[in-house]
Amino acid sequence: MKYGFKIDHVGFLNAVGDPLCELPAFVNVPDKLVQMYRDMVMIRTLDQKAVNMFRVGQIGTYASTLGEEAVDVGVGSALIETPDNVFVPYYRNHGTLLTLGGPQSFLRTLLFWGGDERGNLLADPGALLSFAVPIGTQYPIAVGLAKGRRLLKKPGAVVVMGGDGSTSKGDFNTALNEAATKKLPVVFIVKNNQWAISMSPAEQTATRPLALRAAGFAMPSLVVDGNDAIAVCHATSLAIAHARSGKGPMMLEAETYRLADHTTVDNAKDYRDQNEVIHAWQHEPLLRLKKFLMERGHWSEKEESAWVEVAKETATEIQNAYLTFLPQGSSDMIDYLFEKVPDVTSYREQRALLIEKGV
Repeated sequence: MKYGFKIDHVGFLNAVGDPLCELPAFVNVPDKLVQMYRDMVMIRTLDQKAVNMFRVGQIGTYASTLGEEAVDVGVGSALIETPDNVFVPYYRNHGTLLTLGGPQSFLRTLLFWGGDERGNLLADPGALLSFAVPIGTQYPIAVGLAKGRRLLKKPGAVVVMGGDGSTSKGDFNTALNEAATKKLPVVFIVKNNQWAISMSPAEQTATRPLALRAAGFAMPSLVVDGNDAIAVCHATSLAIAHARSGKGPMMLEAETYRLADHTTVDNAKDYRDQNEVIHAWQHEPLLRLKKFLMERGHWSEKEESAWVEVAKETATEIQNAYLTFLPQGSSDMIDYLFEKVPDVTSYREQRALLIEKGV
């Protein structure tokens, strides 16, 4: 017996910004597209600032999002279209957080990568969780959150994202199974940037596209051009609407490319062909959306230059805010370990010593 599964591919712009097919209706709202492009330029600028800060020892190891801006911003733009949604990020979703919270939210990102736990303090913890670093752990959390919200009769969908490597973890498969079985309002988004540190998808799994994984759980899925911000926003909106309507979960695979090293302590030249990287730069997301906007008269080189300067100034302001941020008190490790610190002599003595030594 032969089984076959058809997975649709969503893409609207080619590498040079020319439309490939009929565009979704929101494209007729220039302000939305321009804001998406502005956010993509902003996060790329902030991202480079963070890399530079690592190089001079101002923050710790940092995971760049270079080349992946369309996925993050496209998802964020779709999330804000309807209220009551929740986003569960992983450690490479800086652009989504910026789209949801504005450029100043990047200060929290710097604090996080600088080892300050206050980087996990979010403006709206009811709609946004903190970064998940252990690979794949965010998926069961998202499913549990969706189950809890259903019990409390809360509306909206839970959107969770991870990298291609996370699909090789048991957490991913367990989460998909539970969400599908219970028909929970969860949108699973896999950001396939082609490299799970030094391992390509072909080395990880025979199941490609990765979106085919969803079929094993009777879950619908789409493959999306992750370098096309319009396609990502459109597909995410469809998936959120599907989940919110009571039809259960849905999975998206956004195909993009990690133009940077895995983190600032990685050297991707050790394991990938640089010709591959050169080719990927020809398909990067900012260029195609910029050309599309300029072709339609919604953006100009003058506006580009002005916005790049704004982005650079903003990056410097956030860097300065980070560098002047008062250090976290060492007694916090006791004060925030418990809801109420136990009245135990050893805790009191340790806390007093931490304050006295100022460590």
